[in-house]
Formats: sequence, C-alpha cells, structure tokens
Amino acid sequence: WLWFNGRGFEVAMVAALHSLNLMVTLVDMAAADQPLVWLSGGFERVTGFKPAQVLGTNCRFLQAPSTDPLCVERIRSALRREATIRANMYNEGAKDCFWNSLALYPGYRPDSDQLRYYFGVGTPLSTEHMKAVARILVLTEDEATGSVFAPMPFAGWSGQSDCY
Repeated sequence: WLWFNGRGFEVAMVAALHSLNLMVTLVDMAAADQPLVWLSGGFERVTGFKPAQVLGTNCRFLQAPSTDPLCVERIRSALRREATIRANMYNEGAKDCFWNSLALYPGYRPDSDQLRYYFGVGTPLSTEHMKAVARILVLTEDEATGSVFAPMPFAGWSGQSDCY
C-alpha cells in the first residue's frame, strides 16, 4: 500500500486526469481574484483554450452572455460558504459555447481548516441532453413559487437556473 503514498501514484493519477475528456481545474482561493493554477488536458480539448492563455486568470471568462446569472450566483454563494456544489451551466469556449456539468469541491490546508483551493470537474454535456433536462423541468413544479417552469428557448439557459 505504500505505492498509494508515493510519487508513482501521483504521476499515474495526473496522467489519468489528463487523458480524460473532462475539464479538471484547481483554483487558488488564497490568491487575488482566485486564479486557475492547474488544468487537465481535457480542459484544453473541451474549451479550446491553451493553458498559457488562461492559467493565472479567474475562470469567469467561461461565462457566456447566455450563462444563467442565477446559476452563477448560486455558485458564488457556495464558494462564500466553502460548500460543494454541482451545476449544469452554459459556458463559452475559445470557438464554441458548450454545456458543462460542473462540480466544485473545497480543498483545505493540511495543517488547518483554512480553505486553500477549489477543485473543479466539468463534464461536457450535449445540447440534446440539456433539452431533455429542460423538458423535465417544464413538468416540474417550482417549490418556492408553486409555479411550473415555462419552456425555455435554447442556446443558453434563459429564465431558470439548473443548479442543483
């Protein structure tokens, strides 16, 4: 079991992360403007942005004009509370926009309970998948207002958040 604590395990895990078609990121929460400090190879393949273009910047550059502001606010709230969150959101890549199933996890300093990083995992979703989600949401009653979600036009997610 010593292998799991060794350099070989770390190298194998990093190589595995780079091989996946997932956007895996690490954000430094202690630095000014909370920049991206590590990206997987999948981040470049999905977004079209090279690491040199985006490392050191805040990931809000991925927000498209059609990104749901309610979803963005729920993510910001989770970050302020140092909470884990999952959200399906519309993002803008270097060439095209895309749907992203995003999961964010806080990472604490090993010697204290102080937040240091947020670890993100983004899974690209097809527009067909999100249209199916929209059809389900149209039939779902909104618990807060008692109303039913209205059908939503597609491109981004205009109207209601799909954070969960």
